[in-house]
Amino acid sequence: MPQLRIYLLGSPHLESGDSSLKMDTRKALALLAYLAVTAQEHTRDTIATLLWPEFDQTRARAALRRTLSTLKKAIGGEHLSITRESIKLHIDTLLWIDTSQFEKLIAESEDHHHPGDNLCLNCIQRLEDAIALYRDDFMAGFSLRDSASFDDWQFFQSESFKRQLAASLEKLVHGYSEIGEFEKAILHGRRWLAIDPLREEAHQALMKNYEWFGQHSAALRQYRECVLVLERELGVPPLEETTKIYQAILENQLPRQDSAMQEMTTQIPERLAAAVRDEPRGPAYPLVGRNEEWDTLLREYAAAKPDGRVCFIVGEVGVGKTRLAVDFLDHARQQGAKIFEAHCYQGEANLAFGPI
Repeated sequence: MPQLRIYLLGSPHLESGDSSLKMDTRKALALLAYLAVTAQEHTRDTIATLLWPEFDQTRARAALRRTLSTLKKAIGGEHLSITRESIKLHIDTLLWIDTSQFEKLIAESEDHHHPGDNLCLNCIQRLEDAIALYRDDFMAGFSLRDSASFDDWQFFQSESFKRQLAASLEKLVHGYSEIGEFEKAILHGRRWLAIDPLREEAHQALMKNYEWFGQHSAALRQYRECVLVLERELGVPPLEETTKIYQAILENQLPRQDSAMQEMTTQIPERLAAAVRDEPRGPAYPLVGRNEEWDTLLREYAAAKPDGRVCFIVGEVGVGKTRLAVDFLDHARQQGAKIFEAHCYQGEANLAFGPI
């Protein structure tokens, strides 16, 4: 039996083997998308209300029966579990969904931990494979004019996938920068910025990578583009950090990537081998010069009560805050702790209590 492939990132379509499958109704396609993305069992009443909100229950359930018949004819009944009261899509090896694969690849890259924020080549490839699946926004060009609830669901799903794409592109930009692949960093940076033109971190990354790639004028133009879009959309100037990067570029004073990072480009076979071995996260080199801070963290952790404890690691950029935090989290994880991690952005500094 050929595998059924459901494509929802972009204009939705179906394939079975080498053939494309056609849906006779938009409601059947909407139903399939909803079952595929939610990946759970739903009652008939829930689906009927979602897709036919203007009908009473009797008419809505009758319309659902007809749509289910259309769906079974298109994809085959073996992919569906249908009872008098519920409907579910079987998610197995005979069914491939691009949204599920997209999220799976991203999750695999997140679960493969590394020292600091560095990405191994294996994780870079996973993220590359994930973003390659993102042909366009979720179900682009599709809508149900008579179902506002479905359109709302589609919109929020689209925004969720778009955020995951942006986060993956951000990681790739930084990952490629670290290994000196500035051209690839620029390529992904432009796509990242297209998703959110107001994201100053994307402008900053592009400015740096243009300069490192030898495109001095492009780096300066990127700053001017940042100034224009912020003034036009928000009426605010760039962040101080953005302007500092611009001044450094203007004066040819932007620091090059760390020499150790540059040397990584000549060590690709060794790094790839380590990635394939999928070794657990651990420091590649010993933590030095932080004995007092390390002892403080261990002492506070040991003294923590059930109601919790808070420690702040503060300091100038580049002094090793991230490395200290990562090593401590590794230590806590080895003690059986469950770790929850979150990431704040400099551009969101004015959002009161945003991290919380």
